Amino acid sequence: MEKILIWCFGILVPVALGHFFTKYTIRCLRKYIRVEIESYKLTASLGCIDRIIFTILYVVGQYSLIAAWFALKIAHRIITFTKIEDKEKLRDTSERINVFIIGNIISLTFGIIGGVIIKFLLSKY
Repeated sequence: MEKILIWCFGILVPVALGHFFTKYTIRCLRKYIRVEIESYKLTASLGCIDRIIFTILYVVGQYSLIAAWFALKIAHRIITFTKIEDKEKLRDTSERINVFIIGNIISLTFGIIGGVIIKFLLSKY
């Protein structure tokens, strides 16, 4: 029973704290670069799922899968955005890519923090 509680706690921490920290950071970055990007609930949900995946993969020691997942997400976003022809939209797009990458780095960091918490608490039992 303790192990289930450890896993729940270790996953809840990165999901909850990571969500609020990422949301706040992204909001500040958008104001700083003066780019209006609509927030979607789907994006926040996917970020939470990413943090869960990162946490689980870290605990089971699949670090290469974390790197592959992260790289695929970034590559897909860059490829999608670089197909834009309009120069003004392209400038706006490069700033959006940077915000996307920073958001993913924050999610990755919180996922790993959750994994560290789980590994630490499991080592005590």
